Amino acid sequence: MTYKKTEPFEGSAFPLRVTVQKRQGILVNPHWHEHLEVMQVLAGRVRVQVNGKRYEGQAGDIFFVNSNALHGVEALEAEAELLGVVWDIRLTDSFMEEVELQHLYHLLLRSEVDPVLARARQPEWEVCSGTLQELRREYEGGGLGYRTAIKSHVFRLIREQLRKLQSTAGLMKMTREYERLRPAIALIEQGYSGRLPLQEVAGTAGLSLFHFCRLFKRVMNRTVQQFVQEVRLREARRLLRDTDLPVAELSERVGYGNPNYFARVFREHTGTTPLRMRKQYQDMKAAGQHPHEPE
Repeated sequence: MTYKKTEPFEGSAFPLRVTVQKRQGILVNPHWHEHLEVMQVLAGRVRVQVNGKRYEGQAGDIFFVNSNALHGVEALEAEAELLGVVWDIRLTDSFMEEVELQHLYHLLLRSEVDPVLARARQPEWEVCSGTLQELRREYEGGGLGYRTAIKSHVFRLIREQLRKLQSTAGLMKMTREYERLRPAIALIEQGYSGRLPLQEVAGTAGLSLFHFCRLFKRVMNRTVQQFVQEVRLREARRLLRDTDLPVAELSERVGYGNPNYFARVFREHTGTTPLRMRKQYQDMKAAGQHPHEPE
């Protein structure tokens, strides 16, 4: 029997779903998926199971379910009600522009974290609960810019979980490895627009090319080439947002000599074309919004 669940949003441009479950017995059948999920008990009492461990929750309690974690929820009272928010792990990529943040995020996805994000009336509860309420209102109300607003709320929830992760055992080793890679990461971020010999990049970390590539993949959860591409596309999004440069000139500035190839790569990774993204930025600015600038 397989417990993997396919969410209805998979393959869509906005991979997120909000649900409210209210019934006796099983609220959420045991399953797993590659997405992230946050659940809040709206009423009554429930029992949450994550990777074989049980956690009881009451009205207000908030739980975080990591990628690939087997989980389910049982109602312990007839009036139990559960809010669920599930989203693809790449939904907030545009908010993860700081490399240190990306490192922690990918570490989070590979870690076994405490599923209890916030208990009712704990200090961090007010932030998490308020964020979930705002997210739900945006999701149900729609309107101009609602997707960007929802992404910012999801980012806040991830941020709260990352803060908890920073205090866990085992993080120090990963942080030391990241510090060793920092000079190479800085070189990539400074020289993304030109040719980057990998041997030179590896040398800044004092490693052979083989050991550097292996360490980079383990710590950053992607290859060096994938990271270079991410840096280039991140700068491309910034230039689309903040300048009026023609796409051909923009693509050359970020290291793509062929504008057609740049447009194809950009669409594969963002789901839209450079010109359409620029138009989205312009529309949001005209509405008084600030695209991709989380607090």
